Amino acid sequence: MGRVIPFAFMAMVMVSCSQVTETEEVVEPVNECGALEMQDLVGKTVEDLAAVTFAAEVTRFINPGDTITQDFRAERMNIEFGEDGAITSVYCG
Repeated sequence: MGRVIPFAFMAMVMVSCSQVTETEEVVEPVNECGALEMQDLVGKTVEDLAAVTFAAEVTRFINPGDTITQDFRAERMNIEFGEDGAITSVYCG
């Protein structure tokens, strides 16, 4: 029994060291809501949005500390604001 444990340990070490080659799948960003075309909004403030027309069916404005749902909706544009009131990101979901 004493020899079985070191053998099992060595087998686990050898398996964990073997190389696994996987093809990485490139995932394109979702742009059903048109967020890629709105990236120039990053760094602007809410006042700058008054003259903007959004192509998205739904636009969600997210402020720091807001509670939001985690459901993914490709047609929804999310606009996140930082503590300073500037837009930090624009994305679909």
